[in-house]
Amino acid sequence: MRRLSLPLEDIDPRGVPGDHQGPGSSGYATAVLAQARRAVRRIGGDAQVRITGNALVVDWTPGSGSKSPIDQIIPELQRGNLGEGTLLLQLLLSEQPENADILYNLGMALSDGHQADLAERYLRRLVRVDPGYENGYAALGVALQRQGKSGEAIEALRRGLDVAPNNPWIQRNLGASLLQASDAAAAVEHLREATRLNESDQRAWLGLGQALEATGEGDAADRAYRRAVDLDQTTDAAEAARSALRRMAEATFRAALPSTVRPDAVMYCLNGLETFSRMTAAEVQSVGFEIAMLGTQGLDVNSPERKHNLENLPGEFTGLHLVCLMYVAFKQIAPEQDIGFDLASEYAVAQSFHETGAGSG
Repeated sequence: MRRLSLPLEDIDPRGVPGDHQGPGSSGYATAVLAQARRAVRRIGGDAQVRITGNALVVDWTPGSGSKSPIDQIIPELQRGNLGEGTLLLQLLLSEQPENADILYNLGMALSDGHQADLAERYLRRLVRVDPGYENGYAALGVALQRQGKSGEAIEALRRGLDVAPNNPWIQRNLGASLLQASDAAAAVEHLREATRLNESDQRAWLGLGQALEATGEGDAADRAYRRAVDLDQTTDAAEAARSALRRMAEATFRAALPSTVRPDAVMYCLNGLETFSRMTAAEVQSVGFEIAMLGTQGLDVNSPERKHNLENLPGEFTGLHLVCLMYVAFKQIAPEQDIGFDLASEYAVAQSFHETGAGSG
């Protein structure tokens, strides 16, 4: 039988669900006990869970042939059971206070569970007891950055690079911290290295695009953002990259204008108004949604090449023409929808032309 004991004061009340007001309240000990019993059931074996004095105590006999506790806890953390998972890890740590794997997984879980201050404590202990634990520095840097401690994060990550210069996670997190500290040029160096070491790291490509954009390297930033989108179009990182591409395209689009509107965009919007006036609402919707799907792969609004075709509308279109058609379509079918590209001025001019009978040629 193994006895695991954890002082109640070491349990962060933010991770304890239930109707209580935190330590000292009438329902807190009951909530801790209920959570501990649920958590211990996940790792099997026979266990007695109780609160004795000011400590949570578990007398546990592992089941025969079962996986190690940490191998059972990690899948629970990955499924989002952070509260129970971190409590189990803290109990195991009470028995093995210098176990590097427990310290790392506990620090990661607390950091991901919005308890970065507690995570910092365990991750600092990790790199102290095992200075060669590479990913510990990456995790510590993230926990510090999440608390707004950019300087300390950069310091910890640089120490990590001294230990493991080819660790992609340290390189990526150092680049992100440097970018947040407004040192975009230094960030580019580390984010480039992160993408070289791990070409499938979508967040490293996104960060590299942001750093390159901040240093004024627009073409390189465009390529980095597009690579991020290509890796997986369904993630938050992909959406952030698409938003950046739209923002950059719009900035270039506006910079090319000596006045307040771009004439070709006005003509494309006018073409949309005239085309859609001969179509049903359902047909307009089909065109708008089809272009929106194409837009998830990126539309180059600065290229004059007519290389796009639609199933729901005949012809060959430039990227800008399609964006203008989508803008006009959504103005008709969902006017409250923001397509992420501001053509309000061009659309207003096109509307005035359309209402007065001026043709799009």
